[in-house]
Amino acid sequence: MQHQLTVLLAAIGAATAQSYTNSTTAGSSPTGGSMMPNPTGGADDKAFPSKVGDFSFFGCITGEFPGFSNVASNAKMSLDLCAASCPSAFMGVIGKDCFCSNAVDSNKSKKDDKSKCNLTCQGNPAQHCGGSPKGMKRTDIPAGSAMSVYKRDASYGTSVVTSTHVHTITSCGATVTDCPAGSVTTQVVVQTIDVCHTPQWHRKKVVCYGDYCAPEYPCKGSDCKTKRVVCDGDKCSVEDNSSKDWHKLVVCEGQDCRFAKCQGADCDNKVVCYSGTCAVEKCYGNECEKNMVCTGDKCGWEKCKGDQCKTEVVCDNQGQNCNQAKGTNSQGVPSPTGNHGKPTSPAQTNPPVMAGGAKTGVSFLAALGLIALA
Repeated sequence: MQHQLTVLLAAIGAATAQSYTNSTTAGSSPTGGSMMPNPTGGADDKAFPSKVGDFSFFGCITGEFPGFSNVASNAKMSLDLCAASCPSAFMGVIGKDCFCSNAVDSNKSKKDDKSKCNLTCQGNPAQHCGGSPKGMKRTDIPAGSAMSVYKRDASYGTSVVTSTHVHTITSCGATVTDCPAGSVTTQVVVQTIDVCHTPQWHRKKVVCYGDYCAPEYPCKGSDCKTKRVVCDGDKCSVEDNSSKDWHKLVVCEGQDCRFAKCQGADCDNKVVCYSGTCAVEKCYGNECEKNMVCTGDKCGWEKCKGDQCKTEVVCDNQGQNCNQAKGTNSQGVPSPTGNHGKPTSPAQTNPPVMAGGAKTGVSFLAALGLIALA
């Protein structure tokens, strides 16, 4: 945390005091939709939870949806999985489809009655994932659709806290000739701090860009369990793994597995896992411009630009002496544990080595551009 402190002091004295604090928050405030009327009824805690991750309920929106990009379609879609998938100001769900946008066009859409968003989420039947006419196509948002829309909170950024302390001077030192006993002074403290969100929701999230995967929060503590993402066909799953290569995406065909390897624009996809449910998705905007940076045994994502992106950078324990990691031999990849898509026990980690063929286990991710066939 960085603290910038400005103190305005009218007077100082020995005193009885009263204090009160005001707090206002500024951040990357989402745009659009500010003039929309409120929807009928408030957010329901189950069907329309008031908060999902970094987002708050915005409304059941009907009309047209310019600017909303379909980033994912998954049979186990939920509000949480979509929130984990969108780096944008807004996220919305219709059935099994997740959409991201940086604005809501109030001229072409409106907040409607929540009854219009009556589709239960297939990944969490307690939640409602919009509403749509029958026969909705994967890439379309047909007329008559309703979208459950959430807006990213503006509380992630800078918070300005103003504290006011009112003092009544009761006495003065012996050297003070004109003691203002009984007078009142006011001390105002303006403090600007960074705001951090609580990590409980984010600890369930793992994201893969290109060849690497990492949780949103670094794994810490004695109960820390690093996670590895494994894709077999069109199904991806998360499993406990304590090997040094836990952060490398593994692709399999049955028990024949290898590390993923993408090239150039083919890397512009991602795998998002939330609470064990994974989806292969499109990156939103320049979201994929990241490097996997490992400091000691801690690995995580850092933003980057241009040709320096989509690679692994290894640093020492102090975060110094950083260098691009050497290429990994795809032969001899540790085999994933258990059946992909099913939970595995910690006792099954560190499985035996299995040799992977040069073109095995890659049909699904190659079609999506996640790996290149050698």
